[in-house]
Amino acid sequence: LVAAITDGGQGFAIVCDQSRSTGVRPDQVGFISDGDIRRAAQDRERFEAATAATIMSASPLAVPANSFAIEALRLMEEHAVTSLLCVDEVGAIVGAVHIHSIVARELGLDPARGLAPS
Repeated sequence: LVAAITDGGQGFAIVCDQSRSTGVRPDQVGFISDGDIRRAAQDRERFEAATAATIMSASPLAVPANSFAIEALRLMEEHAVTSLLCVDEVGAIVGAVHIHSIVARELGLDPARGLAPS
């Protein structure tokens, strides 16, 4: 799980029992952030027995994929989160957005390269 979060480069992983190609909706997945893992690890005894199901947030927040960035930022601020899932017209997950990506885009930066101009 930690490897999935690290490899994804967004600070979170999605947990699901279904195939990626089945039109999965947010209410069918769990969302685990690096912060969720840090908080769970504070209780070492419980953490040793923890599973993805005990750490994840069920039914994570989502925004329509065609939303304006400001709408995503407002939802992130309202719920004190840094990432949202993006869904299509039928509610299936099609991606995710991270606050750093929005800020980098608005500043004309390449989010994959940090502060280098795009």
